[in-house]
Amino acid sequence: MSYFYTYLGRTPFWEDANSHGIVSGWAQPVLAPNGIRGMFTVTRGADPITPEEIREQVPKMLWLSQVAHYGLSRHLIRRPNSAGLDDLTARELEVMRWIAEGKTSSEISMILSISERTVNFHTNCAMTKLEAPNRTAAVVRAVLLGLIT
Repeated sequence: MSYFYTYLGRTPFWEDANSHGIVSGWAQPVLAPNGIRGMFTVTRGADPITPEEIREQVPKMLWLSQVAHYGLSRHLIRRPNSAGLDDLTARELEVMRWIAEGKTSSEISMILSISERTVNFHTNCAMTKLEAPNRTAAVVRAVLLGLIT
């Protein structure tokens, strides 16, 4: 859901915004890959935003907000200890790839012809090295760090 606003009122917020030349703007909620919610906001001091402009600009603003937030999140997400990343084994990366495909530990054990306990062992090792609290976060970090595609 997108929000737009135009206001020339007398509340302290809008008085301050108007004193800086802000007349209208667009706020787009976004969700970063690490689960942190944010708000992408653009403002302008010219004409108020019209309903026609909103209909016309929604696809562009949705795209821009996601691209901007993704780009910033890649730089702002705390990077795990790089020394541990070099120690990820080929098997840990392989297990992470299968997890990224949505496979369960049981399914991965059948695919790789290893026990489910061994799959969980490799998963836990990768989670530790990536400093991730769960397997989904480990996969997200591995993707963001370019370890798996």
